[in-house]
Amino acid sequence: MIPGQRELIARAPGDSPGWKIGFNIPAAQEHFGLDGPVVGYLAPPGPVEAAIWEYEIAAWIGTDGGIAALGPAIELVTIDPSKERLEEIMAGNIHHRGVILGDPVVGAQHETATEMVERARLVLADHGGELRPGAVVITGALEVGEIVPGEPLTNDLSELHLGSVSHRP
Repeated sequence: MIPGQRELIARAPGDSPGWKIGFNIPAAQEHFGLDGPVVGYLAPPGPVEAAIWEYEIAAWIGTDGGIAALGPAIELVTIDPSKERLEEIMAGNIHHRGVILGDPVVGAQHETATEMVERARLVLADHGGELRPGAVVITGALEVGEIVPGEPLTNDLSELHLGSVSHRP
């Protein structure tokens, strides 16, 4: 069991569009003694203040429970340096503040995104949650940077045939 995971899943608001993978980088997993990534919930749409962006791949879950589409996403996060223990970070929804989703590309495939969706499915099932049709899963940071007010953010996944999404903070 992942410390704080069951409580975090139970706190997911009813209007959350889905789930996020956290600590998808092996060094972070090793630091916290994890056997793989953790899962947080996506914040409902609304205004967000954040300091850091993460470019990610989003997966839309189809009616059959599999991946129906993939596309670009920008996760907005704020890291509180006073929160160092895993339980504290889990209580803060793994730094998540919001997400901007690009357009889904139906039928697209990506091996790592598929692995992360399966990890989300297992973690949710083991901790009292469920990956339901219609949910979106953002599958972990591909690139990370600091938000500069007024400078646009663009997650361009054209090389993966997944399009792009932009946001101006």
